[in-house]
Amino acid sequence: MLDYDYKALDKNKQLLKGVISSNSERAAIRQLEQKDLKVVELTQRRVKEGSKSAEKPAKTQEIILSFYELATMLNSGVPIAQAVLAQQESNLLPHMQQIYSTMHSKLRGGDTFSKAIASCELDLPDYVTPMLEAGELTGELGSALSDIVEQMEYDQGVRTEMRNALTYPAILIVTGFASVLLMFSVVVPNFANVLEQGKDLHWLANLVLTVGMWTNDNLWLLLAVIGIAGFSVYHFSQNKELRSKMFSSLLKVPLLGAWLFEAEIARWSKLLGNLLKNQVALIRALELAMTGVKSLTQQNKLQHVTSRVKSGQTLSKALEDNHALTPTGYNMIRIGEKSGALPEMLLSLARLYENSGKERMKSFLIMMEPIAIIVIGAMIGLIIAGVVLAITSANDLVI
Repeated sequence: MLDYDYKALDKNKQLLKGVISSNSERAAIRQLEQKDLKVVELTQRRVKEGSKSAEKPAKTQEIILSFYELATMLNSGVPIAQAVLAQQESNLLPHMQQIYSTMHSKLRGGDTFSKAIASCELDLPDYVTPMLEAGELTGELGSALSDIVEQMEYDQGVRTEMRNALTYPAILIVTGFASVLLMFSVVVPNFANVLEQGKDLHWLANLVLTVGMWTNDNLWLLLAVIGIAGFSVYHFSQNKELRSKMFSSLLKVPLLGAWLFEAEIARWSKLLGNLLKNQVALIRALELAMTGVKSLTQQNKLQHVTSRVKSGQTLSKALEDNHALTPTGYNMIRIGEKSGALPEMLLSLARLYENSGKERMKSFLIMMEPIAIIVIGAMIGLIIAGVVLAITSANDLVI
């Protein structure tokens, strides 16, 4: 339920003020009219920050689904104000109802949809507002919103795909590290007496037993260091600049780098193609498309490309001079410029690199999994070999 402050006139033309709770603005007006009150002003109350009723921010998937429904209504000929009101009165989550209520109030006040949505507290990509503005200018707002939904779904899919691809190798590494830590802290210390008695131990046995004893004696310190290191990595990963530098470093890794680079090109091409398709100016489209690129090195290249295009150079030539894409990309964009079908060619380029990136990802995973298993197995094997050598030395001492 949402709270609204109202001003209304009764039968005697007396101005009344109060608060009413309802599911939507229209329902609140209906309730007041049933009480023979003529609504003069109706304003939704803002939820106080930090209160128990404060709403959580909308998730990306919820925004995508909501925008998809809105785009479907617009493409079916429903006026924007009615479509927004329908979304407000639908069975969405409360925070989405509040957002659509704010949008509807802005539209009633004379704002355009792009301004209304920009005023809402939604975590949206930078390209949303320019694409909506272009859609309003061309009278194709529904089509523009559909393209926004498609681009947001694509971005979400790329993030999910990368996260899923790296989950299994990460599990292998964490599990292997935990196994090694368990061996050092539990198994190896049982042979500590061998380290004390034997003077001529094999170097591997001596190393394994020494590390095992140190781990056992300083287990909590080691766990604390690991925890601090993990927290530090997470904290620094939230820094956009550091994250971009880290991503740029990953581009140099064999197989992984090629996959990430092609994913970058695909994301940039798709976003630029959708922006141009919705009549966004080329320079502005290049600036916005750059926001979808994570690599700091690639961002710098694309900034130089934008500067070259501003000075009058063609996009294909600027990209080629700055080595921002691959020969296939330069050729397809050059053809698109000559044929006047640059947006379509960019979208085709995005599909090409998307499919190529998936194949690269499969190759990376095929290599990553056995490498992780071999490294972990080798570490555990060395520990076991050290323990066996220690046992052999203990038997020699007994003899």
